[in-house]
Amino acid sequence: MELEILKTAHSNKLFRLYETSTFYDVSLIVGEQTVQKTFSAHKAILAAQSQFFVIALSSNNDTDNHNINLPNITPRIFDILLRYLYCGIIELEEHYEPTILDILDAAKKLEIEELQ
Repeated sequence: MELEILKTAHSNKLFRLYETSTFYDVSLIVGEQTVQKTFSAHKAILAAQSQFFVIALSSNNDTDNHNINLPNITPRIFDILLRYLYCGIIELEEHYEPTILDILDAAKKLEIEELQ
């Protein structure tokens, strides 16, 4: 029980870090030009959860300001996945079946092992 409380507290702190836009060090340009959104995130969080991001961030190792383009994922789906990367939760009751399939497809593209 005690470990579960610590896990929840840890997830809550990471999610607050995500929500407050503190110490971001990477920008993610998501979607196609007509429906595109820029997300900000922390390289360490992305790399800890996704081999795709390990490779993408390593290839831009020489610059301080990282930009990663993700044209094949919609901003709506990426927002759900980014929240998952920070707190480990996807609230399925909020999402209907086609969205769940899109989440799983995007998770595969981003190599998020727990969702494959």
